[in-house]
Amino acid sequence: MKNTKFKKLALISFSLFILIFIILTFFFLSKSYKNYQLGERAIKQGNIDLAISYYDYSIRNYTLFNKYSQLSANRLRKIAEDFENKAEYKKATAIYQTLLSALSSIETGYSKNKKEIEFLIEKVQQLRAKIPENEFL
Repeated sequence: MKNTKFKKLALISFSLFILIFIILTFFFLSKSYKNYQLGERAIKQGNIDLAISYYDYSIRNYTLFNKYSQLSANRLRKIAEDFENKAEYKKATAIYQTLLSALSSIETGYSKNKKEIEFLIEKVQQLRAKIPENEFL
């Protein structure tokens, strides 16, 4: 009889865990989606700084199977590249650092972000070398 109660309790506990996991996954996925959409709207309105913030939030709400975090990372990378191509190194560096921070905050050691993070660290160092010292302030 004790064994049956234990199995029942274990099944209920496991079911609750799975339910909470699913609820949290959908919660963070919906936040990521919402922030991605707000970032897209800000881009269309020409508000780059606001878009960067929304994309940052979208990445930080990463969950498994969340394509919006990756889409947001791609958008931030493209915005940074555009500023870099216009030789606006200070702005490009700030955006790359935002992306680096966001990706680092969700890095578990098992994700594919490790190579991207290493690339971003190097990119930030390269761009900082192009910024005059008096502009760091």
